[in-house]
Amino acid sequence: PNSLRYHGAKFIQHTYGGYIYVVGGEIGLQATGHTPGDLWRSVYRLQVADGAGTALSHPLSGNWELLAELPDTGPGGEDIKGWAEFGLGVDDQTSDADDRIYLLGGRYDIEDSVGSATYSRNFHDEVLMFECPTTSSNSGVWHWKNDTAPYTPRRFPAVAMLNGYIYIVSGREGTVGQTGSGGNIADYIEMYQPDNFQMNGALSTAGSSSFPTLNGGGGYYPMYAELNGSLYVWCGWDANFAGTKALHRFDPNGSNGSVTRLTDADWGTGFGGGVAHDGKLWLISGIGHGAHSEAKNLVYFP
Repeated sequence: PNSLRYHGAKFIQHTYGGYIYVVGGEIGLQATGHTPGDLWRSVYRLQVADGAGTALSHPLSGNWELLAELPDTGPGGEDIKGWAEFGLGVDDQTSDADDRIYLLGGRYDIEDSVGSATYSRNFHDEVLMFECPTTSSNSGVWHWKNDTAPYTPRRFPAVAMLNGYIYIVSGREGTVGQTGSGGNIADYIEMYQPDNFQMNGALSTAGSSSFPTLNGGGGYYPMYAELNGSLYVWCGWDANFAGTKALHRFDPNGSNGSVTRLTDADWGTGFGGGVAHDGKLWLISGIGHGAHSEAKNLVYFP
């Protein structure tokens, strides 16, 4: 129903069907350029596979389903218009009752004070958890986790859930409540181990000192994908809004892990797409922020 950017999208296979979930984002106008729009709270999904995981022959002939919205009220009772620029971690379990989507990072449009009807786009360090619908007709429910400073606020991080741990990589730093575009580019990793019951806080967390840094530098809005238990992170913009080329592989081990720098991409980019498919990584274009944007893609063979 709207043109969106800076949203989240993930696939989950339930016993009753496989779905693409689309979460939040910034509403854009098709004819405009790089100008901010309102953030929104809506969550949709589209069925693309049956319960056995077999792709539907014509998934786009189906309808997008509107699910439970992202939270609309802040901790102090402030109205929240929407959420964007975050990362999503997915816990796709055997039992549909345990399927979860976790939202970390980004910014939200929050009321300056209760009843003021004026809003600011703020950094935060919240963790939201979505209990996915257990049937094709339910809408699911969002929970706001009871955590205190679980990770460093940042926009456009790479986020992935591997073996029960959520890893937050790269992005552009801010502080809780900060407005504006942010500060330093993160070249580090943090971990959040979730409790999947409602509002319960983390089972454990680990800060950047527990992990090696990305020795090729960090980036914000990098491309990333999970493959064979590892998280691959590549490209993204640096502090000068220039696209970077570095490709890193993070091999997690709970509250620690190792980082390996691999072959650089052929050009620097950011704000593109990344996917793992058929044992390979696919790097989908991106934009150059005032520089030339390469209208081509790459494939990487690990």
